Amino acid sequence: QVMDMLQEMLTTICSLKTTVEGFQEELQLLKDNFQKPSWVLPIPAPSGLEEAREQSVQQDEHGHLLQSILDQL
Repeated sequence: QVMDMLQEMLTTICSLKTTVEGFQEELQLLKDNFQKPSWVLPIPAPSGLEEAREQSVQQDEHGHLLQSILDQL
């Protein structure tokens, strides 16, 4: 029973690690896009830009949350 629990925890940790890495990659792409000069990227509609910023903030928060969970495990 203990082995099953340990295996389940290991599976969960691996899943969380993969999720965190995915969030970090997406966040880096968003950061890179926002740091490019405006002449490189078409200027999005204000609502789209605001939505992208909110999504970036949420992904950053999720990344920190998942990393803290991984650190606790």
